[in-house]
Amino acid sequence: MTETLPAAPVRNATAVRRRIVDLLRRDLIGPAPGPEDADLAAEILSENPSRWYLTGFLAPALDGADEELGEEGDPATAADEGADAETGPARAADDAPPDEPSARPRRLPSSLGLTVLLDATIDEVEVELTWGDYVTEPPLPESVLTAEGAEYAREYRDVRWRRVPGQYTMRIPVPHGRGPQIAVPDSGGAQRPRGGLTVEAHARPYGIRQPDGSISQVRALTVTPTATS
Repeated sequence: MTETLPAAPVRNATAVRRRIVDLLRRDLIGPAPGPEDADLAAEILSENPSRWYLTGFLAPALDGADEELGEEGDPATAADEGADAETGPARAADDAPPDEPSARPRRLPSSLGLTVLLDATIDEVEVELTWGDYVTEPPLPESVLTAEGAEYAREYRDVRWRRVPGQYTMRIPVPHGRGPQIAVPDSGGAQRPRGGLTVEAHARPYGIRQPDGSISQVRALTVTPTATS
């Protein structure tokens, strides 16, 4: 894992802003395709990438993920049964045991979408997907990968997460309304081969008034990749 970009001459404010954006993206979202992030293409992380990065990742929805969440001590869904009689219902942040995961299951994103405006006559678009799949070294059993917080067990705390880059380009039709889910070939996980990515498109017609008073017919196309289990 490299934290800094190669040194480059900074000549003006635009270049400074671009460099700051690149540094923030690498730190919060992760590597992008292209030579500027070649040093991170096969990076090795010291913890789960969903905890290393703030956003920009997808996780397949596991069985039971849509069940109602509730837990002891959660003021939003249940009584605070674990409250201390002297200090009240809230526990100070510095009283929490170190290095322990939250007992509340995390809802990780399984899809994201990109929306563009197209001329109404366009009936097909090309979609280029790039992603990074992470595998553990040494490999962890599937029961650990799918159990919330299991990687915090003492025997699994020294594993590393290695990124395996993936890429696929496909052409998809622009639907009238919502289109079908299309499986992305060769997108199954390197460590959990089943599942993978699907792509779904949704198009809505719009009329945009132009400066000369005419109406331009366009369609708002949303393309949504989804991680499946």
